[in-house]
Amino acid sequence: MALIWFIAGMLSTLALLVALWPWLRTRPRLEALPGTARLAAAFLIPVIIAGAGWLGLPARPARSPDLAHAPLIDQSVRAAAESAAPPQRTAGLMADAVASLEARLARGGGSEGDWELLAKSYEFMGRPEDAARARQHRLPAASGAPGAPAAAAPPSTPATSAPSPASAPALSAPSLKLLEQANRARRAKHLDEALKIYSRLASADQLNADGWADYADTAATLAHGKLAGDPETYVSRALALDPHHPKALWLKASAAEEAGRLEEAVSAWQQLKAQLDASSADGRIVAANLERDQQLLASAASSAQSDASRRAGAETPGTARVVSGEVSLAARLRDRVSAGTTLFIVAKSVDSPGPPLAVFRQAVGDWPVKFTLDDSQAMLPGRDLSGAGRITVEARVSKSGQAMPAPGDLRGTSGIIEPTDRRPLKIVIDDVVS
Repeated sequence: MALIWFIAGMLSTLALLVALWPWLRTRPRLEALPGTARLAAAFLIPVIIAGAGWLGLPARPARSPDLAHAPLIDQSVRAAAESAAPPQRTAGLMADAVASLEARLARGGGSEGDWELLAKSYEFMGRPEDAARARQHRLPAASGAPGAPAAAAPPSTPATSAPSPASAPALSAPSLKLLEQANRARRAKHLDEALKIYSRLASADQLNADGWADYADTAATLAHGKLAGDPETYVSRALALDPHHPKALWLKASAAEEAGRLEEAVSAWQQLKAQLDASSADGRIVAANLERDQQLLASAASSAQSDASRRAGAETPGTARVVSGEVSLAARLRDRVSAGTTLFIVAKSVDSPGPPLAVFRQAVGDWPVKFTLDDSQAMLPGRDLSGAGRITVEARVSKSGQAMPAPGDLRGTSGIIEPTDRRPLKIVIDDVVS
């Protein structure tokens, strides 16, 4: 009110001065004074501007108490937000400006400075977690590009995630500063420093899904790319807070591949692929990884089915059985065997004594000697490997070349085996027939 009376007085004085001006100029000492119009303008304009500015200045919005310890935002942002319009209009103008900036960054435009401006705008609006994401070149889901990378990201840093669920811890301003410090350390390749910060925040339950995913990535990098152990645990913590977190899904799929859990890897790649633009660099990498793991999974399933079929066929009565392997000669006996000496390999039944089930005969030269025994080598019809149970396989070097053992022959045996095992035998001739 005092200001109003002051301005009214100033205007009244000005009116009186204008009325007396012609008379004042007739006075000898005042002839050099300027004309009325120029004097009025010189005096009136500053007064009106000052008064209008004072009377029309909008009230400064109160600072939110929860930002008392937040970093100071850029002066240009604060000035625009606090003095451009009344409080209600200020909020709308700033929201519109932020939305426009988000849209441009989502299309891949914008500089490092634009991302920092967006982060500081979020802080001023009381959105500290979104501010932390913006400093990682990530947009919140509300920006219209949920799950899609706002800018090209390396494979180890996939697209942005949706905001963490309500169960995620509320991060304090100091924790957000530490997260940014850890991010700078990671970008500078100071991984040990970043790991210590993440460990400190994890102990205080001050990591969101982004933080846990970055913690896992850092720990795995320091472990030469291995995700087994602590890194995989950190990935699980990230997905517990945000089941659709892109980077955490990427790391989960990689960990599953590393452990040979192909079904789990395929599932994680599929979830991640659904969130990415198929034409983006990350989208193409994820699609290729998914296709590769699907092929490996199909191949493994086919191989397992074939193995099962072979085992079932080998155990079916009347199915032909084959025993194969190699025979070697003990070093201490090599000087007792000359080239061309006859080698017999004989399969015998353990449960049904009698003639051999199969006989292999060959003149030896180089060692080891590979062999195969089957029903075609049976001595008697119906007495063969396919109709036998447990067997032994004996390898014998015959000095006389005769099938019947003789003193001085060299011998080795397999021990008792099942023909259905189909495991290659390794027989060592290390005994002398007495």
